[in-house]
Amino acid sequence: MKIDGPCVIFLQMVEIIEVARKLVEKEGVLFLLAKDKRFLTELRVKEGSGFYGRFRVPGGEIEKGESPVQAAFREVFEEHGVVVKKMVYLDTFEDVTLNNQLVRLHAFLIVDYAGEPKELEPEKSLLYWFEEDKATECLKLASSRLVLNLARQYLSGQDR
Repeated sequence: MKIDGPCVIFLQMVEIIEVARKLVEKEGVLFLLAKDKRFLTELRVKEGSGFYGRFRVPGGEIEKGESPVQAAFREVFEEHGVVVKKMVYLDTFEDVTLNNQLVRLHAFLIVDYAGEPKELEPEKSLLYWFEEDKATECLKLASSRLVLNLARQYLSGQDR
């Protein structure tokens, strides 16, 4: 039996998707803390970083054996010294870093936490709280913009 037409195209697409899945070099989390209609962003100040000189939504790598949720809890504590009390999953997507690495990212919105966020890694990044409009203006990276827009959508639904 010969396979042609739409079936061939479908099988080719499945092959391409499988190849793309194998190309993911890293997996990470992005997390956006929200408080009083403001969002916590970071300005990357470490030279050589793929995001040097840019504002972005904070995040980090998923360690071996860790789930995205576990990584988000750990990264929020390690980078900002706060304990997550309520976290909302926003999305999972793939992106290319400025160093041309393909990454799979899991995005979360932190809506409640214990403690006050601190700059625990000032050699890497500086923290900035921005209101929605200023955050939109400063976050130019597509992945950060996406997370911000998803967070805004979620929060606008909570106001009803």
